[in-house]
Amino acid sequence: MKTISTILVLFASILCPQLIYAELRDPTRPPANIHGETIMSPSLFILNAIVVARDRRIAVINGLNKTIGDEILGEHVTDIHEDTVQLEGPSGKITLFLFGKSIKQLLPNHT
Repeated sequence: MKTISTILVLFASILCPQLIYAELRDPTRPPANIHGETIMSPSLFILNAIVVARDRRIAVINGLNKTIGDEILGEHVTDIHEDTVQLEGPSGKITLFLFGKSIKQLLPNHT
């Protein structure tokens, strides 16, 4: 009986850490390559806001104002739309989405 309990303890000590440290996967999260090779909003980049005006477009990424051509964490801003921002660099093409944030459009000055 002692041998069986010893085997069970050894088996549990081998199996439990794997269960504890297993990566949990969100079943509702879309796959990273849902639109071909584009990566969907990696957690490294947080798109806080987008400002679109007639003469300029600004994306606030990780709290920093960025325009087309600017670099952030090794990636370059290639396009800014009303609800998405495109980055390109060593990681490939990355699309950041503005979820749950209002889009601010600046009206031209009427002076």
